Amino acid sequence: MKFFIAIAVFISCVYGQSTTEQCGHEFDCTAVPDGYYPDMYNCRKYFHCYSGGQEDHVTCPNGELYNAEDIMCDFPDRVDCGGRPVCDDCDNNCVTQTPPPSTTVRAECKHHICTADGLFAEGCCENTYCQCYAGHGYLMHCEAELVFDGDQGLCNWPFNIACCSRR
Repeated sequence: MKFFIAIAVFISCVYGQSTTEQCGHEFDCTAVPDGYYPDMYNCRKYFHCYSGGQEDHVTCPNGELYNAEDIMCDFPDRVDCGGRPVCDDCDNNCVTQTPPPSTTVRAECKHHICTADGLFAEGCCENTYCQCYAGHGYLMHCEAELVFDGDQGLCNWPFNIACCSRR
């Protein structure tokens, strides 16, 4: 039982917490494909739409902001809110973020064509993968010695991936 509680706490810390208080702002997940969408009223929040209309309204943990470009919560100096205000838990006491300077140009995916949001393999047993958001694909890299596991949607050791063993 302690193991499951530890896992739940870890997931909550890493991925944020479902917001129970709606604060008067609604988002219609039935009108969009499954995926992750920024909360236009607060850069600290995002919506996760899944199963054809189910919704989680999530607040990023530890003062992080939602990075719509990378589809993750991230440190404020790495996030461009794009005009979305940074507010408290119920969208009050808002401030306008000064966007961080752009330091890198993102490479586009080489092989995958983005038709849905998510993470997709660039090929079998490759260190790179494609992160798709709003029709744009960004080439991402796994840590050294790992390759992207398209079935699991994460970087993994080659010996854990069936197509790598067939090479």
